[in-house]
Order: sequence, then structure tokens, then C-alpha cells
Amino acid sequence: MADKKFRLAVGYRNSSDVELLREALINSDIALVSYDQNAQRVFDNAVRLAADAVLLSPDCEGYRAQLIHDLLFFRERPIPVIGWSD
Repeated sequence: MADKKFRLAVGYRNSSDVELLREALINSDIALVSYDQNAQRVFDNAVRLAADAVLLSPDCEGYRAQLIHDLLFFRERPIPVIGWSD
């Protein structure tokens, strides 16, 4: 299992910043599996793509605090959320 990559879903409003993050993670054990500017799609992608964690900005369209709770207490497995702010 040493080759397993940590799967990260990202919700952020600025795609150029996410591209810089993607480039920074190229040679790491972290795979950026999805990016979206809409909070509900971030949730859906995190669940569908089995993300290990979510990096989420409160500036995402449709952001609500309940989303963090829903990810953390997701019935199949908890998905921790890390805040991303400027």
C-alpha cells in the first residue's frame, strides 16, 4: 500500500490557484482528483471519487457550513474538510 496516493477534492473559486496547487502536488503522494467552484458539486465529487479529504473555500458558490458536517459524518466513511481562505 506504499504506492497509494492520498485523494484530494478541491472547492475553490479561482482555477489558476488550483492549477498552481496541482503543479505543486505532481511529485507528491497527493492526487488532486477533482476541482469545482460549486460547493454541492465538490461534495458530490468527493463522495463519487472516494476522496480522502476535501480542501474547501467558503467562497465557493452555494457554500454552507452544513456541507462540512455532511462530509465529516458521511455514512460510508468520514471525509475530513480543510479550509482554504485567502
